[in-house]
Amino acid sequence: MLIRLDDPPAVANVGVGVHGTTGLRDVFELPDLWQLHLYGYAAELTVGDTTHAIRPGRVSLIPPGARVEYRYRGRSEHLYAHFSAPGRARRAAYP
Repeated sequence: MLIRLDDPPAVANVGVGVHGTTGLRDVFELPDLWQLHLYGYAAELTVGDTTHAIRPGRVSLIPPGARVEYRYRGRSEHLYAHFSAPGRARRAAYP
């Protein structure tokens, strides 16, 4: 996956997300937006076919169109930014 770095992103939304209060699992996909999260809880995150451990202080960067599944252990609060990358610029690969 390539992300464009020359121009700033167009921020769609930033805030505090709270999950795990009415259910312990969420599945979703943001077709046009990157997702940047800073976690304050422990949980599991599956992006595509790969599962990652979430721990307090960890960050995730999820590309547009990726199917994500969160499995919470209770009330789970994180900071987030959803943004689009500009369509014209030099690209750089990220792992």
